Amino acid sequence: MKQNKSVLLIEEDISEQFMMRKIADALDIDIDIATEFAEGYALYQARPGHYGMILLSLDILLSADRNAFRRTQNTEIAPPVIALTTEDHTHDIHFWGNHDLQDCIKKPVTPVQMLHLVDRYQLGAVGKSA
Repeated sequence: MKQNKSVLLIEEDISEQFMMRKIADALDIDIDIATEFAEGYALYQARPGHYGMILLSLDILLSADRNAFRRTQNTEIAPPVIALTTEDHTHDIHFWGNHDLQDCIKKPVTPVQMLHLVDRYQLGAVGKSA
């Protein structure tokens, strides 16, 4: 049986963290949460093959160490990085490319959007690994 991969959420807003935890729990998806880029980067580096997707607050991305972010993208097992934003960059593909992103979705994330991301980036069957 294929082991499911986890989602890494890097988000500083506690209400967004709470909502994403509730969505992940409701959909039976494993999620780890970091409140700042350095913490999320450390989690990723500790278990690079563990994460199938990184959800990253655009505010954190824009203030992060760009070189560290590029190192994350250049690893052999680089998961897709999806920006979470309060701005409307969701249709601006040029913006995504300039920030090494695979996708961009507007906050707050809904359960339907989360399922769409799981399907789109082939995270595996929804469900926590045993």
